[in-house]
Amino acid sequence: MEYKTFRATDRYNVDDLLRVERNCQILRDRIAALLGVNLQLDIRTDWDLTSLPTIGQMDRIRHNIEQLTCTMHDAYTIPDFGDYFDYTIANQFERAFEFMDQYLADLIAIINQPLAGQYFANEPLFLPAEEGLSGKLI
Repeated sequence: MEYKTFRATDRYNVDDLLRVERNCQILRDRIAALLGVNLQLDIRTDWDLTSLPTIGQMDRIRHNIEQLTCTMHDAYTIPDFGDYFDYTIANQFERAFEFMDQYLADLIAIINQPLAGQYFANEPLFLPAEEGLSGKLI
């Protein structure tokens, strides 16, 4: 995952568009692998130097990011920006990526921790006694 912090004088360019779309793909794949949720995102990978992003395209990206965050416990929302896209909104995209990347990293760390009562190979296994049909311990 790649992040960027935008300043008021920065311009959104083709590299930024490709990076954001790539981040969406990476997160979509991680969410599918970790959570089993297969999101249907509209990701565009053919941006070039002659491409002009429209407000509709930028809103599509915002929608993709919001769909990704909806799979997390605390969804990160990006307000609808209407017909005005500036560096503050670009930074909201970046913070959403950082939030999701950290959330998934934390989830992986939790999954990889051994659980209490977890058994390992060649370890004696003790099962609790079960009650039979007569109500007596077997």
